[in-house]
Amino acid sequence: MSHPTESAHPRQSAGEPLPQRCVDCETVTDEPIRVGEVHTAAGVGCDVWACPVCAPRLLQDGEAS
Repeated sequence: MSHPTESAHPRQSAGEPLPQRCVDCETVTDEPIRVGEVHTAAGVGCDVWACPVCAPRLLQDGEAS
């Protein structure tokens, strides 16, 4: 059994995001940048992630929000 502070993902240390798919180019990145969030009527939303290459343009243009 793992210690509660240990990560369930072997490459993830505490506080680091898991690999995510870029909302723009759809590549999976180990260095995701949060560029927005999706809201739903049910109140359950999710974060929108981008790779380091696409994130600056998405944040500047406001496309992902």
